[in-house]
Amino acid sequence: MLNLQALETFVTNAPQGVNETSIPNVQVFWSHKAMPRHLQAYLFGLVFILQGYKIGYLGARRFQYGAGQYLAVGFPMHFECETHLQNHTPLLGIFIQLEVSELSRLAAQMMSCKALSTGIVERSGVEPLSISAPIYEVLGRMLNVINQPKQGAVLGELYVRELCYHVLQEDNSAVLLSHLNRSTPQNRVAQTLEYMEQNLYRNPPVDELAQYAHMSIASFNRHFKQITGRSVVQYIKTMRLMRARHMLAVEGQSVKQVAELLGYGSAAQLSRDFKAYFGLPPKWAGQV
Repeated sequence: MLNLQALETFVTNAPQGVNETSIPNVQVFWSHKAMPRHLQAYLFGLVFILQGYKIGYLGARRFQYGAGQYLAVGFPMHFECETHLQNHTPLLGIFIQLEVSELSRLAAQMMSCKALSTGIVERSGVEPLSISAPIYEVLGRMLNVINQPKQGAVLGELYVRELCYHVLQEDNSAVLLSHLNRSTPQNRVAQTLEYMEQNLYRNPPVDELAQYAHMSIASFNRHFKQITGRSVVQYIKTMRLMRARHMLAVEGQSVKQVAELLGYGSAAQLSRDFKAYFGLPPKWAGQV
């Protein structure tokens, strides 16, 4: 069992959501509310749920991650998830954002020492994985310095590297390693996700995205669905509607303005798509 006392200060003094810690690239997140299925952005990294649990959805795939598991996110992406509380305690977890350059150096060093896993299997862009005893030990040390500015700044980075070492030793490390090799189909598809988000306003066609990834349309479609759990068309449609909801609820823009900015044919078309996806018309965007 991990000692969570070091994280109590975040629940007591920090706003719910994501908060920075004394360890670079390590964040604590917490929530006192359960949340129904919603779309959430995940960066390249590792997610540890220490209290409560989440259920993720990648297309038809459903997976749970909580105590005893961590989530490896091989590419920056969006997918739907639910947040669940247990025993009337808040959801509490740690997110470790990984840096490609640092992980690449570690993997190269491990490969030269023959310490890198050889049981690589093909995986999707997101995987819930079991926490091994060595990973638990490192997490414990990280919690001890997570609120100590000097120790966290110096020792924390070493602990993150040690944690990654244990992760890469396991056969399931493919979900992270695939991000390091830019020539793999999975990585080339993943690179289009950022391009896609930058061009949501014009709804980029599949053939353009496939060309950007230097792949045939058939190959691009196949690998895209393997990584995201959705077809290209479904993913873009969801992202545009989520962007529309943010613009309506947070930025306060009108339905007409949002429709124009996101390249919808009309405000009526945006309203129809919005209601079909969220179950409510755009005027209720803040409640979705």
